[in-house]
Amino acid sequence: MAGEGTRISALAETTAPAGTDNVAVDTSAGTRRATVNTLRNLATAAPVMDGSVAVGASAKAAREDHIHPTDTSRMPATHPASAITGLGDATPAAVAESGVIGASTKPARQDHVHPIPSWIARRLTGNVTVDLNPSMPAAQMQALIDAQYKDLNGYALTFQLANGLYSMAAKLSFIGFYAGSLRLQGNPAETGLTADKLAALQFAALGSEGILMSGGGAEYVVRYLKIIMGDANNAVYFINSLRAHLVAASIAIPGTTGAGVQANAVTSVNVSNNYFAGGGYGIASLNGSGVVSIGNASDPANLPQYGLRVAAGNIYKSGAQPAGVWAESVNTGGQIWS
Repeated sequence: MAGEGTRISALAETTAPAGTDNVAVDTSAGTRRATVNTLRNLATAAPVMDGSVAVGASAKAAREDHIHPTDTSRMPATHPASAITGLGDATPAAVAESGVIGASTKPARQDHVHPIPSWIARRLTGNVTVDLNPSMPAAQMQALIDAQYKDLNGYALTFQLANGLYSMAAKLSFIGFYAGSLRLQGNPAETGLTADKLAALQFAALGSEGILMSGGGAEYVVRYLKIIMGDANNAVYFINSLRAHLVAASIAIPGTTGAGVQANAVTSVNVSNNYFAGGGYGIASLNGSGVVSIGNASDPANLPQYGLRVAAGNIYKSGAQPAGVWAESVNTGGQIWS
């Protein structure tokens, strides 16, 4: 230990700076003597915030219980004061059909809830019935139709006509519904083959069809009601769809043109238990439509010109068929099957 005693005895005391002691230490340059801080030369200023890397120039030592302030450079610029105000303060957006990275610097709150996106919300979540009554003008009825979700999502959307006579100044259009069943119906108790029905739509002279159901792929259904046309046009027109039904309806058309029901480019159409009076045709199948006619009839005092008509379409007959003034009308590419 003689060497240590020599080392200790070689220590010298200095007064520059005041209160600083010299102790022998090793340095990178091999020097055996350097000045280090004692208790009287520790840091007296608060630690600074983290920032750009730097060696530093202070000769003071940091205290072991020092605490650096929160690094506000890591917080949103609009909320530098605290972590709480830096959290998201806007309603979460609905889930989008396509993703985006986003540009916000705010973290999401743990209990946030995203709203159901409109492209998901606009579909049925169960069977829905929309009630119609004779006091409603055609425009109001059409507005109710247009307000419904097009995506039926496997359910049935029923427009239920209350009993009574409806004065219709415009046609009713059901366009673009899909993935379910859309139904326009009168009193469900009236399933028989009769000329009169408790719910009746009386159309003015429109120059067009009375009821149009088109596109989207829904199953379109008209049943249990009477349709009275104001001029010689189609009463019910199914077009560009997959499946359609006209069931237990009564249709009256003035003049000698127009069809009680006309299917145009409809894959499968069921026409059953209906009563036809006047017009050019009871049932017409056009442009690849496949119609099954079962148990239909005509008013013997007001026969259509033709009970059945095909043009590049097919009609499959079963049971009674609507009679006409003349024989069935078969045009190029059409076929009527018994």
